[in-house]
Amino acid sequence: MARSAVNVQRLDQTLVLAGGFADTETLGSARTLVLSDAQHLQFDPGGSARDVTLPPFRDGLAYMIVNRADAAEDLTVKDAAAATIVTISQNERAIVASDGSSWFHLGIETIALS
Repeated sequence: MARSAVNVQRLDQTLVLAGGFADTETLGSARTLVLSDAQHLQFDPGGSARDVTLPPFRDGLAYMIVNRADAAEDLTVKDAAAATIVTISQNERAIVASDGSSWFHLGIETIALS
């Protein structure tokens, strides 16, 4: 399990990625996040596209999610009502945040994984 400190700046406040730690996981099915999960997550979809469901809204809560797939396997990030927030393709990462009443994505970027 990799660990690293991360902060994300937003114009009106700082979104702190709780615990500031990163976890890496290979998924075998859909994954539902809980508040005790690290907020910097690196997922390998494990051979198939997977859904990642966010926990209930909480003001200032943010996640950085990295897709570490070894092939064209997407991660579809959804809220608890199953609305799609963002789809993350292979070698991309996205930041999603809650303002206390909804989830939104702050950005998505292509990255080089080593």
